[in-house]
Amino acid sequence: MSEGKARRGPNGENIESPGYPYGYPNYANCTWVIVAAEHNRIQLVSQGFALEEDFDILSVYDGPPSPGNHNV
Repeated sequence: MSEGKARRGPNGENIESPGYPYGYPNYANCTWVIVAAEHNRIQLVSQGFALEEDFDILSVYDGPPSPGNHNV
């Protein structure tokens, strides 16, 4: 698994892939687990995002990964 990084920005955390802002390695598999306190929400905002067609996938789950809670 490739390791990305999270860093504190002025409006919260910034999540970055390995090698950002340049290309990431082939077969990179990055996982971030974001947890909020009970009764709080998490907002994901993208300021830049690129996927390689037919190869890359972004998955967002509400809870542990399973077919019933998968959102893209």
